[in-house]
Amino acid sequence: MKQMTQKALLAAAALGFAHAGLAQPYPDHPVRIIVPFPPGGNVDQSARIIAHSLTEALGQSFVVENKAGASGMVGSDMVAKARPDGYTLLVSSNSAISIVPLTNPNAPYEPLRDFSMIGMLALTPMVIVVNPDVPAKSVTELIALAKKKPGQLAVATPSSGSINHMAIELFQASTGTKFNLVHYKGNAPAVNDVLGGHVQLSFDQLTSSLPHIKAGKLRALAVTSAKRAPELPETPTLDEAGYPGLQAVTFTAMVAPKGTPPEIVNKLNAAINEALKTPAVQERFAGIGAQVNGTTPDEFYRFLQSEQARWSKVIKNANIKSE
Repeated sequence: MKQMTQKALLAAAALGFAHAGLAQPYPDHPVRIIVPFPPGGNVDQSARIIAHSLTEALGQSFVVENKAGASGMVGSDMVAKARPDGYTLLVSSNSAISIVPLTNPNAPYEPLRDFSMIGMLALTPMVIVVNPDVPAKSVTELIALAKKKPGQLAVATPSSGSINHMAIELFQASTGTKFNLVHYKGNAPAVNDVLGGHVQLSFDQLTSSLPHIKAGKLRALAVTSAKRAPELPETPTLDEAGYPGLQAVTFTAMVAPKGTPPEIVNKLNAAINEALKTPAVQERFAGIGAQVNGTTPDEFYRFLQSEQARWSKVIKNANIKSE
């Protein structure tokens, strides 16, 4: 009888613990979303759009914190080393979770090894833009001009090793052209110098160039995405312009520290994908020149694998090193 009583007490205790666990489903307190870049940019705005949706869907605050530095490595490394409990997440782009670790041998993390993939949020195409004084009206004319004046046409990038830089290197290698690459510290000064005619062209995120294209201050020659950008319906893709295989887009995605429980990863992924289906969220992303693009965690992992394999070849061939 005494033995049965002890067993009953143990069973009740175990059941109590189980109920206690179930009484605190994820999330039960605010969640931090780290953005490894300054406020106001494409990644920051993407994070704030999805943080608002997750707060509404999951009933806890998802708070965006900007931890910029070292081309996104500071904030990314912070998340890679955080507790894998779902309460510290990262929203980032190609730069920090794909390219920088390939160009910097001292990068403190390896994305495929050190993060649990949650999923992609959106894709932002780049657009090849020229100052209106440049006589080229198409990609073919730009290539002809570049070959006529090798190394004389200056092209602006927001930084060495950025996805913009990668796209230019791929373009040069595939078309037999040679530009004078001018690296800036950020998108804004790069675009400003194209506007001012100090450099002739740029492969720029649609987000930052679109207002200037619409105002007639920049001429768009092609977008680097697989499909035309709805914001520029008359501008062809590089495929349509006759130069296939040169696609290059900026992606934004959410990841967590490696070892985050699958049930948390899947819950976040499901909430994100539901949000991305709503017209309100789609409109907010369109407002920053981005196209929503939800994935499963496995789909994003495979996408990141293919991106790293693709750009590592470009980096090796062009001998690109992070500054």
